[in-house]
Amino acid sequence: RWPSCFHLAGKPDRPDKAFARLVQQNPQACWVLAHTNEQIQQWFCDQRVPCVIAGSCHHGHDLPNVDKDNFACCRHAAGAMLRHGHRRVAFLTQQSQRAGDIESEAGFLDGIRRSSHRNIDPVIMRHDGTVAGVNRLLARLFNQPAPPSALLVANPVYYLSAITFLAQRSLRVPQDVSLVSRDDDTFLTYLTPEPTRYSLNAK
Repeated sequence: RWPSCFHLAGKPDRPDKAFARLVQQNPQACWVLAHTNEQIQQWFCDQRVPCVIAGSCHHGHDLPNVDKDNFACCRHAAGAMLRHGHRRVAFLTQQSQRAGDIESEAGFLDGIRRSSHRNIDPVIMRHDGTVAGVNRLLARLFNQPAPPSALLVANPVYYLSAITFLAQRSLRVPQDVSLVSRDDDTFLTYLTPEPTRYSLNAK
């Protein structure tokens, strides 16, 4: 028997009451919470409703979660870019209040701060989740006199947006721009050259 799936649409005026009604009307042994913000996690933590976060947990919330260490991944990516001689580096991510994205930005900047290199020009770009929005930000970035030579991208679908944008500008990966995906997905194996990315070994 497949588990039930519930979606809380929109932004209710009284989110606490909406969560309480949802949980009361649909009793479950454990809730799996995906794409949650801090408010949702806080409510489940305060009410002691059994749950698992599919993703990262916000600081201060003692909830079990399943995710890779996004802070460590992005810190490593920034450090690797600098070790390979890049000084103009950028991180492309979505406007988000998700813990994993917040941790990613913090890790990227920590990797820059930990470096002994000087004259580093890091940029964090937050897009609206649309292809047009990604292209606008990338155009603004690569229209500069000194565009980045290395780009870290959150979410594999936006990696596709980035690599096609670069191709339209006749910029080659990795010869002209180093492109790294923070996340993995099966479809990335069908790209040539196969993208540099962070992946989990579930074994």
